[in-house]
Amino acid sequence: MMTTVALLGNPNTGKTTLFNELTDKYAYVGNWTGVTVEKKVGQIKHSDTMVVDLPGIYSLNPITKDESVVTNYLLRSKPDLILNVTNASQLKRNLLLSIEVLELGLPVIITLNMIDDLKRTGHYYNLETLANALGCPIRTTNARSKEGLEQLKSELVKDQAQIHENSPLKLDYPMMVNQAIRQATNSLVNDYKIEPQFAHWLSIQYINCNKVVRKYAKAHDLKPLLSQRAYYDAQKFEDAIFETRLAFIESTLTTATETLESTKHVTITSKIDKVVTHPLLGLPVFIGVFFLMFKLSFDWIGTPLSNQLDALLSGPISTWANHFLTQVGALPMLRSLVVNGLIAGVGGVLVFMPQIFVLFACISILEDSGYMARAALVTDRIMELIGLNGKAFIPLIIGFGCNVTGIMAARTIEQPKERLITTLISPFMSCSARLPIYSLFVAALFPRHQAVIVLSIYFLGITVGLLMAKFYHVLFHVKENSVFIV
Repeated sequence: MMTTVALLGNPNTGKTTLFNELTDKYAYVGNWTGVTVEKKVGQIKHSDTMVVDLPGIYSLNPITKDESVVTNYLLRSKPDLILNVTNASQLKRNLLLSIEVLELGLPVIITLNMIDDLKRTGHYYNLETLANALGCPIRTTNARSKEGLEQLKSELVKDQAQIHENSPLKLDYPMMVNQAIRQATNSLVNDYKIEPQFAHWLSIQYINCNKVVRKYAKAHDLKPLLSQRAYYDAQKFEDAIFETRLAFIESTLTTATETLESTKHVTITSKIDKVVTHPLLGLPVFIGVFFLMFKLSFDWIGTPLSNQLDALLSGPISTWANHFLTQVGALPMLRSLVVNGLIAGVGGVLVFMPQIFVLFACISILEDSGYMARAALVTDRIMELIGLNGKAFIPLIIGFGCNVTGIMAARTIEQPKERLITTLISPFMSCSARLPIYSLFVAALFPRHQAVIVLSIYFLGITVGLLMAKFYHVLFHVKENSVFIV
């Protein structure tokens, strides 16, 4: 009989890379019901184990319809094993989802992926301590270098009879919350013949204001939950559950964290992060980085190269072409077309290529170095003033390269109205197509301080875009904002 493993985790934990490494072949078997998210299923090499790759989520309480896929899957399916993929260096955030899954009581294996990133910080986790606290096996992997994959694979290919059952994780929630969970669970078990473990998890999720679970309870007329909804919400049990989970995670990680004896894993990255993401220094550094980028593009490298290219096209090449056409007896009209039309016309565009090339090279370096992600964190405080968050910064930055791709990148923003606002203000960002116009403008009207002028134009567009975002925020009556999770 085929064993089913559900692959589940936060976005950007290396889940897809791990899925590709584990499976010999996979197929898209249509879309998940009700959404446009593709359903991907693969088979582990040389085994009867099927892996279902679930969409990346931060919580079982979804914000978008796409994220509801995972909760609906757990409500309607019962995988033989859940492989919870986490980012080892972001475990505090990732374990919020892990706790929700562990409370379900299904067999779970948690893998700390990207373990090399954690080691570089000079820290490590005592796996035995984590396993005892969470009540499930803990494994370490690095999907990029295939570290730990063979051991993990050997545990996933077990027959159903060999998979060890997990007891549901039970946290010490406040007395009133525990009482509400217990009463709801007992009623669901006695009146609706629901399995105790599933009833316990269903009660917690319902009390925790899980929209999908509440819809499920309404569809199945689960009166023990429906009748107490107003009471659960009035008592703010959702906040109490979150605080209990967070306290449990912090206590567990504090106990399990170990400091590596060797300091060679501690890189300069963490020291740089303290500066570039500093609450006070972060924004000046951000402005300074972009000023340096424009200085390189328009003063130090880009403009001198453009001047040399312009001199080459308007001088030797035009002279040689005119002389050659004269020698072969070309008509004056044809000479004028080639020299004054083709060479001068095309050359008028080509002379800006060095500036564009330098600017794009700088942007590529910033993206590859990871600074763009840090810049999103720095600008989150500014975005909050206009009702957006740091996630909106990424599409806007991409818009500096091309507004079309920037608008496409806005799909990562959960809230539909925030996504719409980001899309509407993206055209205010100066894309690369406007760069030749800016270059021509500053070259013709501003012989000095060209980098400052171009930087001012860019920041003028940003300012107008932010003001319009605030206007749209009021116009669309945006009440619910998504959270920027780092």
